[in-house]
Amino acid sequence: MTIENNDVINMSQVVFLVEKDPDKGYTARALGESIFTQADTLDELTAMVRDAVQCHFEEANRPKVILLHSRSVAYGLSSQLPALFAKVFI
Repeated sequence: MTIENNDVINMSQVVFLVEKDPDKGYTARALGESIFTQADTLDELTAMVRDAVQCHFEEANRPKVILLHSRSVAYGLSSQLPALFAKVFI
């Protein structure tokens, strides 16, 4: 990836912390924004996060990249949640 005209530096993004829900499924909350969603599977959660971002932001201000981040065993949390760091493009 190259940086041309500061495209990478100025790229609009939102980061979600993904955690295993103690009751069932997974939760995701945006860091720095008032966005929260939950789902039974990680695939469903990814779709729910994308939908929540599209609903939360006006089209002109919508982030182009959604980062999903979780803490795994390597970061000291539950081994039930796989290490996850994924980019979801809108």
